[in-house]
Amino acid sequence: MDKKLKIYIDTSVFGGFFDEKFSVFTKNIFKQINNDKYICVVSDLTLQELEKTPKNVLNIYKEIPSSSKIILSVNDEAIELANLYINEKILTQKFYNDALHIA
Repeated sequence: MDKKLKIYIDTSVFGGFFDEKFSVFTKNIFKQINNDKYICVVSDLTLQELEKTPKNVLNIYKEIPSSSKIILSVNDEAIELANLYINEKILTQKFYNDALHIA
């Protein structure tokens, strides 16, 4: 049995579906996920952010089959790592959510 590649997708990738600059690449990723080639990995933070996006962006996530989705929870380890990124000035506090996504 082949293991499917898991791809972490943050909110900006979902938005890229409708952005002319990124749409070709982004639509291909979601096509592959919907064709059961890849697994879409998101965090609960991504889901919170998607709730604040236009409905068409949120629908991209909702249309992914549940068998092709994994949801990760932001845990203490991710928070600690995100804080390290901020403390080491890899990212600024303004981009704390991005630090969490990376973590």
